This record gives sequence, structure tokens and C-alpha cells, in this order.
Amino acid sequence: MMNIDNLTDKVLGLHLKRPLVFFDLETTGTKVGVDRIVEMAMVKLMPDGSVVKKPELPGKDHRILVNPEMPIPLETSLIHGVYDEDVKDAPTFARVAPGLLKWLHDCDLGGFNSNRFDVPMLAEEFLRVDIDFGLEGRHLVDVQNIFHKMEQRTLRAAFEFYCGKDLEGAHEALPDTLATVEVFLAQLERYADQTVKNSRGETVGPVPSEVEELATFCRMRNNADLMGRLVYDDDGEILVPDGNGREQEFLVSGRQSTRNGVITHYWDSELCALGVHLTETLDAGLDEVVHVALRTLDHQ
Repeated sequence: MMNIDNLTDKVLGLHLKRPLVFFDLETTGTKVGVDRIVEMAMVKLMPDGSVVKKPELPGKDHRILVNPEMPIPLETSLIHGVYDEDVKDAPTFARVAPGLLKWLHDCDLGGFNSNRFDVPMLAEEFLRVDIDFGLEGRHLVDVQNIFHKMEQRTLRAAFEFYCGKDLEGAHEALPDTLATVEVFLAQLERYADQTVKNSRGETVGPVPSEVEELATFCRMRNNADLMGRLVYDDDGEILVPDGNGREQEFLVSGRQSTRNGVITHYWDSELCALGVHLTETLDAGLDEVVHVALRTLDHQ
């Protein structure tokens, strides 16, 4: 764990005008409008260089738990380690909200993916207990955005990272293709015996060299269409990712147009009785169509 005694000079170097609180939330799920907080941790960086932690120590015995007043799905508990039994006697957010509001008064906020998840989730919890958290005037620092902006995921960046070269003639088809081949071969060599842990604690790698195995490895999720706009869940139901870690239910009627088991086309239909949002028409040239609509799961 980080030794905060060595952080004073670095925190002073931020020239903070007011405290900056980095925080992380563990929740019952990823739907901001539906799911609830089950654990919180916060680190407050002070203008004088001092650092205040909540909780003071890591470990199961020191976790700040919150009773979400709803069951925690087992698949979620397996990720963050907080189970229904752990929170049954914990205070609800309504109980901790007044003290938390005071502790966060006049503080800027930071985190990892916090602009898209943690900050909205925290604000939603406050609103649920009729407290206006007030984000106006607060500065929001998202470390993930810094990472994504400064560590680019472009072909040029990959070519430099894996091959140690600058990509000349970028966005011309042949140089881009040759660079892609060189990056690919360098990846196979680099990751032939390497494994990593993903966000769920699962082991990923090493990268296989057989094309069939590579194709499976390159599949980020179980797509139901070619562009990845639709995915299958573990039960074979079609869902629509919204880009924020949340998903929407995919309601299907009519015939499916498939090629090699993958939906290649779907078409919007007047399914007003379902009370749903309609998809766009992507391709009108196929013989068979799928009539679809989206119902946002956040509000079920």
C-alpha cells in the first residue's frame, strides 16, 4: 500500500486551493439509476500537503460498508467481495449522507472512471435521500481520462510501443497495413508467455499463435451483430451495451437475418405498445429483417 508519509511534497506541488478527494465506490451493479453503493473509500489531499484517508487502513475489517437496501447479485459480490451478510447491519446511505456531505463540503473530486460512474452514482444516492449534493463549481479529475489521452491507443502509438519506430505515411493504406502486420508479429513474440489479470481478477493470456485461437482471444465480448452493437448475455439473451458499462434489453419480433450465426441486420418497427425506444434502420438491402426495440433496463 502507498506510504502517505512520502506524499507531502507531491501534494504540495499540486498547489491546491481547496481539498481534492479521490474516491472509489463498490456497488450492487453498474446502473446508476438503479444500483446502490455497498462500500466507499476516500482519500482527501489537503492544500497543506497532508492526506486524510477513510478508512484509515485497508482490509476487510476496516471497510466502510453501506447497506444498499437491496440484494447484492452474487456475480457482483464475487468481484468486490461484499456480500449481503456483510452489509445487513451496516448503516444505510441515508444515515451516512449528512456526515459525508459535510466531509465533502468545498472539495473537488477525483477517481478512476469517476466522471462516468462514481460521481454520478454518488450524486444519485444523495438525491435519493433528498440531498442536493451540488456539483456546480466542483472540479472533477478523472485519472482514466488522463490515461486515455496521454497513452494513445492508435496504430501510430502501437507501432512506436511494440516496434520502437515512428509510423511514416500514417493513414495511407499500405503503410498502415504493413505497420499493423509488424505490430501483430511483435505482439505474438512479446506476449507468448505473458499473462495479466483483468478487472474481474481473471487470468488473460498468453496470446496464442494459432489463428482460430487468436480469433477467440480477440473477441472482446459475445457479439450478436458484426459491429458489436448487440451482445449476448450468459443466458443467450440479446442486450445493447450503452458504452457506460450498462446494458439495455433487446426486444425482438419477426425474423432474424443471420450469417454464420451472427445478426447482420435489424430494422426498427412500430412497437409502441412496448413503451420502448426504437433503433435506427441500418441496412434496407437484406431479404430478412429483425424487428427490434430497446427498453432501458435502468428504469425497470
